[in-house]
Amino acid sequence: METFDISKRTALRDLQELETLGLPLYSVPGRYGGYRILDTKLLPPLYFNFEEITAIFFALKALEQLYTNPFQQLYASITQKLMLNLSKAQQEAVYQTLNVTHYYNPMALKPAHFLPELLQAIIDENQVALTYSQHELQTINVRFFDLFYREGVWFTHAINIDNKKWGVYRCDYMTSFTVLDTKDNLSRHQLELSLQAHNKSFRSIYFKCKITEFGKELFQKNHYETMKIEILDNQAYLTGYYNESEINYLVHYLIEFGEHIKIESPESLKMSYIDQLKTILNRYESI
Repeated sequence: METFDISKRTALRDLQELETLGLPLYSVPGRYGGYRILDTKLLPPLYFNFEEITAIFFALKALEQLYTNPFQQLYASITQKLMLNLSKAQQEAVYQTLNVTHYYNPMALKPAHFLPELLQAIIDENQVALTYSQHELQTINVRFFDLFYREGVWFTHAINIDNKKWGVYRCDYMTSFTVLDTKDNLSRHQLELSLQAHNKSFRSIYFKCKITEFGKELFQKNHYETMKIEILDNQAYLTGYYNESEINYLVHYLIEFGEHIKIESPESLKMSYIDQLKTILNRYESI
């Protein structure tokens, strides 16, 4: 920008126009990053049949509700670029297919912050000074492990550098994000083993619930990594582990199964579940 004496906004606009003209550009993140021209001579041509092309557009359509993502791109703009490479007849055929196929998924509840920076910190294995505000405003030094999207919310697993405790953090509650110069000696594999050990020790209370066939369908639509379906003597059970601090979340989750689940153990979970049902019933006493 200094070389050509133009503003950042002008540079980005020019890059977008070059992409529209068909120049293959890609971005390199980081302090010494920028935009590069893709060496197309190194890439073999790719050929797709109509079904494969339609599947690609359907996948992009399904992702359109993720209006914040870690890749600094809008899926609608990617779709538009791909459409320009199709003939008019192919475009019309794709549009007809997309108009009669739908994918329903929760939209992001709140805008997530710092997703591109967070993804790059994971890849570069950087420590980050994070200001977080879900329960109380706090600044902590963390190392992120992964990034995942669930029920309209972006989450990340991260370890607190100071007290070595793991936590799950919501990206929409991050208010500042500063990459630190310091590095730790933990490889990603060591970090993964640490997270696995944490999950085993943190979620140590075993629970078991009878579940119906329809309940199994509900489970497949929405479940957590610490849960599974087991078949014992031709009876399906939902089993898993939780921490005492998570009991309210677990009760809320199990209530969504309605009549298609019955808690067998532990007794403390069963009583919390019954108490919540009584609270719900009490709201209808006056009817």
